[in-house]
Amino acid sequence: MLLLRRRYPTGVAVLAVLYYSLLGSGGAILLPVALYTLVTHSRSRRVLVAVITALVLATLNWNLLMTVGMTQEAIGTGFAGESVYHVYEQATTLVYNLMVRIVVPVALGLYVVARRRLIASLQERTGQLEREQALLAERAERVERERLMLAERGHIAAEMHDVLARGVSLMVGQANAVEMIADQDPGTAARTAHLIGDIGRQALTELRQILGVLRRNTATGEGAGEDSQPTVDDIDVVLIEQSRAAGMPVTFKINGKRRQVGKPVESMAYRVVREALTNVHKHAGTAPTQVLLHFGAETLEIVVENARPEERPSMGLPSSGFGLLGMRERVTALGGTLSAGATDTGGFRVSVILPCEGSGVSAATL
Repeated sequence: MLLLRRRYPTGVAVLAVLYYSLLGSGGAILLPVALYTLVTHSRSRRVLVAVITALVLATLNWNLLMTVGMTQEAIGTGFAGESVYHVYEQATTLVYNLMVRIVVPVALGLYVVARRRLIASLQERTGQLEREQALLAERAERVERERLMLAERGHIAAEMHDVLARGVSLMVGQANAVEMIADQDPGTAARTAHLIGDIGRQALTELRQILGVLRRNTATGEGAGEDSQPTVDDIDVVLIEQSRAAGMPVTFKINGKRRQVGKPVESMAYRVVREALTNVHKHAGTAPTQVLLHFGAETLEIVVENARPEERPSMGLPSSGFGLLGMRERVTALGGTLSAGATDTGGFRVSVILPCEGSGVSAATL
């Protein structure tokens, strides 16, 4: 029966109760083990209560019969004191049997069941917390990915604004010039028209690069590619030459030793000069302008300053009012500072200081 107790806990317990009821002490080993197994493996509380109740009644009945029989025997022989002793002995035996063979196994089984349930509950709670933590991590990752996507879109929108603003400003200015000199100087008008075409093609090329990066980032979910970012060398080759071709007298100067300052810093320097020259084209026309790059030990300083224009041009171009504001935000995000304002001579000055990579200042890749 002990070998079958886990497979048939109820049947073994019933047999153990019957065995103990009939033979008394013969179930000293079987009964506690059967009760413990019944408590820990039985799924029916009603069966458990019924078996324990039957066992208690059987124990009381067996001990009562033994007590009554011994008492009658002692009274029949005339030993009243011995009958009292037998009653006391049977009562002690009854309490011992109830405690050792019933109460202790049942209490131990209940403790094991409660402990198993507690462990199962804790494991379930741990699993639930792990699932919730995984969901929170996934949600945080999704929010961070969306934030990066929004930041990337804002960056691309700012890039498109800079490219379009510069290209359109130059083309409108040159178109006005062509309109004024078309009759007097057809050759210069033709060269200016050719310059307008070059400016438009350059703007379209930059827009295609930006849109290509946007499509690649949308497909891969990655940030802007560094291969499409302009450098300090492009300032002289692209921006200065185009401004000079558009009739603006621009001087370009580099102070300090030309060195690598990091792609984000070089790209930002290009954008600063581009936005500043665009504003000069829109608001100061052909006023003499100076572009200065100063390579310091830990910083790169960019200064764009134009002289006071002889007359205020009116190109009829709308202004978003976000050119300098957007440039200030991007410069600040890179760890730099920007100052802009009118000069004492009536011109306008834009000054930007950017931390170089390796200077101890955190530079975010824009």
